Amino acid sequence: MITTPTDGATRVLLSRVEAVAGLWLVLLPLLRPLVWSGQPTDVPNLFYLVLLAAAITTGLLLRGLEAPPALVGFAAPSAWWSRPALWGGVFLLFAAVGSLNSPLPASAWMLTVGWVLHVAAPWALWPAIRRRPDLVLAGLFAGLGGELLLLIGQVCWERPRLAAQLAGDPALTVERRVAEQYQARIGSWRLEGTFLLANTLASYLVLVVPLLLACAWRAAVGRLAYSWIVGAFALAALVGMASTGSKAGILALVIAGVVGALIGLRSWRWRGAIVAVVVLGLLLTLMVPALRRALVDSAGVRLDYWRAGMVLVQERPLSGHGLEGFAVQYPRVKPPAGEETILAHQETLQAAVDLGIPAMLVLLGWWAAILWSLRPSSAAPPVIAARPLGRTVSVGVPALLAFAIVAAGVLQANFSAYPGALPLLWAGLFIVALSVALRYASRLPLPSPLACWCAVLAVLLHVQADFSLHSMQVVGVLAWVVALGQALRQEPAASSLSREPALAGPRRQAVFAAGGLLVLALVTGGIIAGSSRGEVLDRARMCETILARLRLAESGRLNDEQRGQVLDAFERAYARVVVEDRAAALMSDPREALALATIRRALDASRRFPADHDLVFVAVAIGEHFQALLPQRAEALTPQLEMLLADWPQDLLVIKALSEHYLRLARRASGDRRHVLARQAQALAQRAVEHYPTHLPLRQSVILAAELTGDQASVNAQLAEIARLTPLVHRDNRLP
Repeated sequence: MITTPTDGATRVLLSRVEAVAGLWLVLLPLLRPLVWSGQPTDVPNLFYLVLLAAAITTGLLLRGLEAPPALVGFAAPSAWWSRPALWGGVFLLFAAVGSLNSPLPASAWMLTVGWVLHVAAPWALWPAIRRRPDLVLAGLFAGLGGELLLLIGQVCWERPRLAAQLAGDPALTVERRVAEQYQARIGSWRLEGTFLLANTLASYLVLVVPLLLACAWRAAVGRLAYSWIVGAFALAALVGMASTGSKAGILALVIAGVVGALIGLRSWRWRGAIVAVVVLGLLLTLMVPALRRALVDSAGVRLDYWRAGMVLVQERPLSGHGLEGFAVQYPRVKPPAGEETILAHQETLQAAVDLGIPAMLVLLGWWAAILWSLRPSSAAPPVIAARPLGRTVSVGVPALLAFAIVAAGVLQANFSAYPGALPLLWAGLFIVALSVALRYASRLPLPSPLACWCAVLAVLLHVQADFSLHSMQVVGVLAWVVALGQALRQEPAASSLSREPALAGPRRQAVFAAGGLLVLALVTGGIIAGSSRGEVLDRARMCETILARLRLAESGRLNDEQRGQVLDAFERAYARVVVEDRAAALMSDPREALALATIRRALDASRRFPADHDLVFVAVAIGEHFQALLPQRAEALTPQLEMLLADWPQDLLVIKALSEHYLRLARRASGDRRHVLARQAQALAQRAVEHYPTHLPLRQSVILAAELTGDQASVNAQLAEIARLTPLVHRDNRLP
């Protein structure tokens, strides 16, 4: 074979691209569980999307440089029906269509784009994963180590600090229900770490704990010098799993472990013994009264969600209600005693409600294809000699971690609660700890493909009682575990690892390079647009917080220091609004200027594609504070709320807000105007009741408006319904 100078340069480029690909194999699974700030358009989350786009571009460049025969696909089997990529692509098309039809477009598109990017990154980097699965494993375990360290920090410092803040600042929880949620989280022994909920953390641990247990077993069997460290790490992970308090997560892990043991063991005697021990353990567990009550209560809550979901599926079995449709439609069909929720707590049912039964069947097919591609084989687990991380990984991972924490704001909220008011010092120590963990993790023996199969089975069982696949932290890690399992199952012989891949032709190289650059450009453009909208949302939330604190200050619930801080924040926000909105400077009251200018800007941003309900939510909250602070100027808000109703005619929040607004105006008006406003308030309140019939305060609003119009029949009807429903509905739906 003749080698040309061009081939030599291409191989140099290929080696550079492979080194960068190795960096992504470690960094992305390491950072994924640690990056979540609660809002998709916040800087840390957008930063991670940039990393995903860069990784996909790198992977496409790598695929373009190598000749096609070197690639067997993302572990693609020969039969079309067993190709995970095919099923996944079809389901993501359903999700895109569901986003177009979604009642919450911005949230739906963010979810769809997140799914696409998190699945596409391992697919694009498949050639690198197949050659270096150890890097993926090292990244997963380093991320797990970081999560366990942060759990310790949460117990020792974060929760005590939050409790102190709540005790000293009543403005943190103006609403009663929000205060109850904060108190429940602080008082609970369940931990959520960097995740939104403890159950979501459990889904993440369900994915990585089987891999760690398999590595600990192989290290113990191989009598490695550091096997005790791996064992201690595995024990800490199990303690972390127990600290989530997720009954479904623990049960899913046990079931998957039993199934894996039945498959992996050859002796029927051992199989029977394991089944007997597990069954006996479950029976003994159910004999504990407190745990049995907790299981019954948890199951009852979910059964209410699922009954409502089945009703929604029957309404639109083929097309669904649009992605995120369950959140909007659930109040209308909620059982009286059911708790409020925005997700069905069952991913299969959620897909049927949002996207239709055909999409649900495709999702089930995708899961089956994934499990089939990871199916255990009779071959012995691959044994690969430990290889160095490489300079790119050793230097690049700590550097990017430092950039993520310092510049992108990842984990800043966590470290700010640590002792000494030295978040940068704690961040530095955290990076050092992760770097050390990464080096040790890179030396671990690879788990068997069976361990990956059990991990995926466990999380798929868990999502039958939860909504973890709506969390990008779980979806991202799941994609890496699937890719790792497929790489381990198809691990080539040691001789092929050192063989240089054949180079692709110039046309293939150009096409894949162009595709990678296109992906990077599209994602970057979307991130710029998202960050712009996120800035508007952040300012609107800041304004809402300032107005809420002003209400507390005027009611005398803040001390002098807190009142001074509120006034300083108000002056800064007002100065910014006046600079950006000259019309606001013409208003006599600066509170009105700040509120209305912020509402206008939020509504303008919410109308851009895709329409953003989060901005609408904050705008309505600002309007509530504005009317409480300046009741004599409440009518100035009418045009904004009426435009909101025109934009969101079926939205319960907007209907309720405008109904209450008309009712306030009616109480201050007189004569015919009073009657007209009261009729409008009553009509909208009746619409709100139709959207949420078991929420009794909405029925009370109908009564208040009907009393002003003289509609005694409506008053009597609503009073009768309130009397009938009061003993049946959940306490959050009763009258205060």
